[in-house]
Amino acid sequence: MKYSLEVKQLVRFPYCRIYRSFIEQITADHSLRKHGDGLLFYYMVLFSLSNYRTSYRTLEGHRFTVYAGEWVARYSELCEKMDIKYHYQLAKVLHRLQEMHLITYTEY
Repeated sequence: MKYSLEVKQLVRFPYCRIYRSFIEQITADHSLRKHGDGLLFYYMVLFSLSNYRTSYRTLEGHRFTVYAGEWVARYSELCEKMDIKYHYQLAKVLHRLQEMHLITYTEY
């Protein structure tokens, strides 16, 4: 008995391309944060920081490999981008986004 393997594409998945300029335009609109807790705004800011290909970043003498979809940043940088005053507020936002399974993050 002969077996043959046939690979067929059963489903076509649509994809969406999000341009960095669109994300930057949304993050520049400060009125988005005035309603609710602003998690969508913070999530969009993190998207704007993420890499689209592998790169390297050096912080305080440590070299990090940053893969596509990842970012490496200091708390002060994130606070500035997200317009958050204190680091503990930023930690709370990151923790909430991680609880919602939208991001994963580690502190170094």
